[in-house]
Formats: sequence, structure tokens, C-alpha cells
Amino acid sequence: MVQAEKLKCLPDHPMKHRLSNLTKNRLKRSSFVHESKRLSRQYREVLPQNTLPLTQEEEETPKATEKPGIQICTSVPHVTSGEDQNDTARQALTLALIDEQYPKEAWIHVYTDGSAINAVQKP
Repeated sequence: MVQAEKLKCLPDHPMKHRLSNLTKNRLKRSSFVHESKRLSRQYREVLPQNTLPLTQEEEETPKATEKPGIQICTSVPHVTSGEDQNDTARQALTLALIDEQYPKEAWIHVYTDGSAINAVQKP
């Protein structure tokens, strides 16, 4: 049911259309759509009646002048894009910059793979 509600919130997802329209019952098999509709009918009294679509707002990079003392850096010196450098060289240069400008004694290092970029973040 949680997955079905998430799909209903995504305006362009193909499953949203399947969940909101009639199902075809020519086969005696169950499916995700059949089960989610059955559970929705079964728990109709406790479930919200309307599902609102999620909206995504574009966030702008803050300007350095908006927050004094904050420096925004979106590139690493000596790291080039393309095939001039391999991944190992780019990684080594990036880690050297981090160690030099942000020593572990003074900073907490946190790493992410960036998989949440442009992801839907509202529950």
C-alpha cells in the first residue's frame, strides 16, 4: 500500500494511470494493481481519500554574499573532465585537496555517492 501511494503521488509515473483506472480481470491471477486496490477497499475507513501529487522545486545554489564566511567550491583544481585523467588520478587529487584544506583534526569528513540528487525527498 505504501508503494501504491508513492506511485499515485508521481505525476508522470505509468503506474499512476494503472492504479487509478479499472483493472482487467480476464485472468485469475493477482497483480500489484489488484492487491493494492483490494487493500485500499479493505482499509478504506483508515486511509486518506485523496493523494496529492508531489511537487519538485528547483533549488538555487546560494550566493556567497547571502551567507558571509561561506565559500562555495564546485570544482577541484587540477582535475579535468573527459579522458585526460583516469578515475584514480581524479580521486587522488580530490582526496589530497580535502586532506590539505579540511584536515581530519579540524573537520568531520562525510562522504556520499550523490544518489539523492534530484530525488523526491518529501514523504
